[in-house]
Amino acid sequence: MFSKEDCSVIVIRGSPSQGSDVDWDDLWDQFEERRYLSARKWKGGEDPYRLYAFNQRESERIPSDRAIRDTRHYRFLHPSHPLP
Repeated sequence: MFSKEDCSVIVIRGSPSQGSDVDWDDLWDQFEERRYLSARKWKGGEDPYRLYAFNQRESERIPSDRAIRDTRHYRFLHPSHPLP
C-alpha cells in the first residue's frame, strides 16, 4: 500500500479557462526528478511488474533524459503538408 510520502503533487493556481500566469519553465526548474522517482523504488524480491504493469526495475535503471531513436516510417519524418 502507499502512504502519503509516496505521492508528490505540484499545485498550479488559476483555472485554465481564465488563463493562468503559470511559468512552465519555472515549474519544471522546481521539479525534483530524483525525489519524485525515489518515492517508490523497486526492492529486490518484489515483482517489478506487479504494481504498475511495466518493468519498474528496468525503468529505474535507465535515465529519463536518454536519447530515443525515431522509429517513424521514412515518409513521415518530414511532413509534406502543414500540420494542424
